[in-house]
Amino acid sequence: MKHFISLILATVLLSCSQKTEQTSNKIEKETKPKTDTIYNPKAIELNNKGVEMMVRKFKQDSALYFYNKAIELDTTYYLPHTHKATIFAQRKEYKKALLEMEMAIRKAPNIAETIFFVGMLNEILGNTQKAEKYYLESVEIFNKRIESLNKKEDIDFNKLNLALSKKFLNDSSYIDDLNEITNPQLEKLVKLIKTTSKKGFLEQLLNQ
Repeated sequence: MKHFISLILATVLLSCSQKTEQTSNKIEKETKPKTDTIYNPKAIELNNKGVEMMVRKFKQDSALYFYNKAIELDTTYYLPHTHKATIFAQRKEYKKALLEMEMAIRKAPNIAETIFFVGMLNEILGNTQKAEKYYLESVEIFNKRIESLNKKEDIDFNKLNLALSKKFLNDSSYIDDLNEITNPQLEKLVKLIKTTSKKGFLEQLLNQ
């Protein structure tokens, strides 16, 4: 179930699913947290080239080259780190993935999706208490973000991510969040979160 990362964490992670590029772009656009930070346009271009290497050509080493160049050009730019982390996770190099995500958090500390993924990586590495801390933090940020949104479609996408964070905390109220989602595009993902255990999600990440 490789699509769970790319769709639920679409704001920060490279799509590694069999979904179409158009669908992935639409979801990323609708879930991406608002930010006032302006990054170096050339760095953004290099990052996008890296994404293209992964999405269209499945060339991880080429993608890493472009991500590294983007980081060199703009040391404040967090997205290349999240994309690098995705590659390292796919290679089962979880310590490297965690390092990249921690650097992303230092550069952009209030992005709930990034924080949640750091929690997952810590859990995979056996750092259970740390993982719970990050899950809790992601829930807090998702709740604040949802309170600031007006468009129901945006709220639904963020409710989906909030529900997943809560599920990893064994907070049964995640069901209430999922039941409030009305966007038909998310029906399959709502069902996925309802029917897949936390252990099941972690196993999917480990076996992707």
